[in-house]
Amino acid sequence: MRERPLLVLVDVGDVLLLAPDEPAWHRRSLEEAVRQLTGLDARVSQDRRGHTDYTLLVDAFARLGLGGALTRPLYRRIAATAAVIYERLLPDRLDGFLRPGATAAMELLRSEPWVRLVPISGASAPSARCLIERARVDGPLQVGYGSFCDYGTTRPDLIRSARARAGWGGMLWPADRTVLLTAQPADLLSARAAGVRCVLFGHGRGAAEHTALVCDELPALVRRFY
Repeated sequence: MRERPLLVLVDVGDVLLLAPDEPAWHRRSLEEAVRQLTGLDARVSQDRRGHTDYTLLVDAFARLGLGGALTRPLYRRIAATAAVIYERLLPDRLDGFLRPGATAAMELLRSEPWVRLVPISGASAPSARCLIERARVDGPLQVGYGSFCDYGTTRPDLIRSARARAGWGGMLWPADRTVLLTAQPADLLSARAAGVRCVLFGHGRGAAEHTALVCDELPALVRRFY
C-alpha cells in the first residue's frame, strides 16, 4: 500500500486549451492593463513557452528600455486589472477551444482515490480561476491548493509552490509522488530538476488527434506512476 496519493499538477492554460491564447485573450489582457495603468504601448511576446505573466511583463518592459521598472506594486496592479479584462474577453463557454477529452480526463482522475488534482498556471490566480470555471473543471481541481503567478514567479517556482502548499510541517510534497501535466517543453527541464515526473501534451491545432489519445489514456498513464 502506498503511503501517499499522487499530487498531479495540471498546467491549466496549456492542458485545457488546445491552442493556448489562440484568440490572444491573455496577451491582450496584459497589454491593455499596462496601457490603462501606465499609458505605455507594451508588446507582450506571443511565445509563452517557459514564461509566466511576470517574466512576460519583465521582457515587455525591457524592450521599452524600462528594465527594472516593474515593481511589485505595479505588477500586482497590472495583474488585477488584466484579470478583469481577461474575464471580459474570455467566452462564457469554451467548447470550441478545449482539448478533446481534457475535461473528461480531469473527471476520471478526480474519481481515483490515489490522486490529488491541483492546478498550476503562469497567469495570476484570478485569471487562472476564471479559465478553470469557464472550462467547467472547478469541480475536479483542488483550486485552493493551486499555484499561480505572483511578483517574481518563474516556471520552476510554480512546481515548488504547489508542492509546498500540498506538503505538511513546512516540508514539500515528495517529488517522487508528484506528476506534472503540461504542454510546455521547458517544463520538462524544471520537472527533471525537481525530481518530478512529467506528461507532455502536444501543442496547437495540429495536435488534436494526439491530444485526444493522451486524454483517453491519461488515467491509465498516471496510474503507472503510482
